Amino acid sequence: MDSAVADAAEGGCSITFVAIDVALAGLLAFRDEPRAEAAAVIAERLGLTDARAGVAPDMKATAIQELQAQQGSVAFVGGRR
Repeated sequence: MDSAVADAAEGGCSITFVAIDVALAGLLAFRDEPRAEAAAVIAERLGLTDARAGVAPDMKATAIQELQAQQGSVAFVGGRR
């Protein structure tokens, strides 16, 4: 069960545990894929002028360095898939 929870959490899932007669019987893992316009909407709400989504893992460091050279401080939010 521990590895199933870890796999679901790593995959960005919300987890619901299932019990039968107060004994843990399993789990359900749910995940929504973000809509294509989600990054732009979030950026607009936060007042960001440059937000990037879908940057390939091998290009993230390059993108951060470019932004730091242009703007100084940079915030990065993301995770592994």
